[in-house]
Amino acid sequence: TPTLSDTAKENLLNFVKEGKGFTVAHLANASFKEWPEFRNLCGRVWVMGKSGHGQRAPFKVKITNRTSPITQGLEDFEADDELYAKLEGDAPIQVLAQADSDWSKRTEPLVYTLDYGKGRVFYEAFGHDRKALAHPSIRTLIVRGCEWAATGRVN
Repeated sequence: TPTLSDTAKENLLNFVKEGKGFTVAHLANASFKEWPEFRNLCGRVWVMGKSGHGQRAPFKVKITNRTSPITQGLEDFEADDELYAKLEGDAPIQVLAQADSDWSKRTEPLVYTLDYGKGRVFYEAFGHDRKALAHPSIRTLIVRGCEWAATGRVN
């Protein structure tokens, strides 16, 4: 399994801790399972054999924080994607959008931010395929989330 050198890991952590941004998309939070601090950087991680999703089907996405610049003006919407569930981690996250999973029988965070040192982390679970990413609200969330992670604001 490819991994990062210790120097690369240290550089990434310092980059974010010192005030920069980091975006994690879809299944990228399953990377570097041998690196414990990656879990804290991502906020939540996909753990093979524990995390999962049910059958792909449309589901309702609830915007849970309407004051964030990432979600401002967005309404709840229906997504057609895999609803990721049972992500693991205990870092304090600010959930921006979530959905109820029939598979896990829980409400799952799908879009969130977290502070890492002085830096900003944005995560979004969407993106199984082109159809999933075609929804305008999902595209807006991704663009705004990346802009927020990069600059700390959304124009």
